[in-house]
Amino acid sequence: MTTTQQPTPTLTPEQALKQARVLAVGTGADAVDFAQRIPNADIPALQARVLEVGSGWDLCDFAILVPGADLAACQARLLVVGNGLQAAKFALRVPGADTQTLQTHVLASKDGLAASNFACGVPGADIAALGANVMNFGCGTAAYLFAVNVPDADIAACQAKVLEVGTATDAIDFSLDIPNADIPALQARVLEVGTADDAILFAERVAGADIAACRDCVLAKGSAWPMLRFAMNFPDVDVESFYTAAQARDLKWLPRRIRASFEELVAKYRAQRQQVSQVKLEEAMAS
Repeated sequence: MTTTQQPTPTLTPEQALKQARVLAVGTGADAVDFAQRIPNADIPALQARVLEVGSGWDLCDFAILVPGADLAACQARLLVVGNGLQAAKFALRVPGADTQTLQTHVLASKDGLAASNFACGVPGADIAALGANVMNFGCGTAAYLFAVNVPDADIAACQAKVLEVGTATDAIDFSLDIPNADIPALQARVLEVGTADDAILFAERVAGADIAACRDCVLAKGSAWPMLRFAMNFPDVDVESFYTAAQARDLKWLPRRIRASFEELVAKYRAQRQQVSQVKLEEAMAS
């Protein structure tokens, strides 16, 4: 019995033209995209294009997304053209990656966020060396992620880094996610570097927040909309002072429905104040 050999699948003429263009003038991202999406693409040739012109991100993506990629070749090129974040991604996402060599690259890059990413997810990572990298070169986000995700992290050192260089978001996240965080110090960081919206978020979400200090920040930094939000969400707020400050800022430029909400809120506040004053007067007269 004779058997019929199945024809080898080939690219359509249009796909062949597109592949030829990618191989001639395409970027590394173009080559990754074609190799990933098009069945029967010439993987070795497309990888050669990525190795020639691609960035570290392209090399990571080719190794992660394209079946048949030469992982060793991608890693070798990444160590030449890639940065610390790209090396960390390769170590985290590519099975069989040489994590020790990649860790050396991460440490040499002096990128604290890359060091934090590596420490958070790569088995056998040198936590002490990576932690020192985070403290010496990292941003607040790197310190926060290290504290949250690394069991042996030096929490005090991570918090000190957030207080030194962290954004308001870093300080809020640290307050929410790290047990026994120094809430007053972190709030001070939020109020120093953050916006009125950050102050409101801290007041709304963080147990132990100093509501009065957050209120003062909103009055000092906020536009009419954050002032309305604060006045609506917190009891015992002097709505009159917020309304006066909002009028001096941008209240008149807000949509009519928002202005109406603020005006309704201040009217209720005035009515309540008047009622309280009346009760106190009657009590005084009765005594």
